[in-house]
Amino acid sequence: MSQANIQYVVSLAKRETNTIGFIPAPRYELLAQQRRLRVQLYNGEPCGFLAHGPLRPGRVLYIYQACIQSDARRLACATSLVCDLIRDANAAYCAEIQLNCAADLPSNLFWQTLGFIRHATSSPANTRRRQVNHYVLPLARRFLLF
Repeated sequence: MSQANIQYVVSLAKRETNTIGFIPAPRYELLAQQRRLRVQLYNGEPCGFLAHGPLRPGRVLYIYQACIQSDARRLACATSLVCDLIRDANAAYCAEIQLNCAADLPSNLFWQTLGFIRHATSSPANTRRRQVNHYVLPLARRFLLF
């Protein structure tokens, strides 16, 4: 991933900190090195990103952050980004994908539309005193015959 794309992610994340939370800039660089930071393009320009955990067989894949800049929303950019991750998670035989989303955000409907199931809501002792919805997307179960 190019340094320009990492700078874009850091810049967008700073603008959207109240929505997506905070991750320090060096962490984005590490995620990019580990191929766990994806940048979405629209007309050849970055318009959003998704940060996730490692793809491991039989394990849960966590989405840490997902963000699309406001002028690119409703253009299927987020759907494309998440569907690419779901495809890769299935190919890596991950068990499921999990994420957290503040309960007051319109993005809850987006996650539900993609098939994510809200399995819990909590009220953590966070700075913004927001309730958080916990989502899971079970992935296709494959059985290997030997």
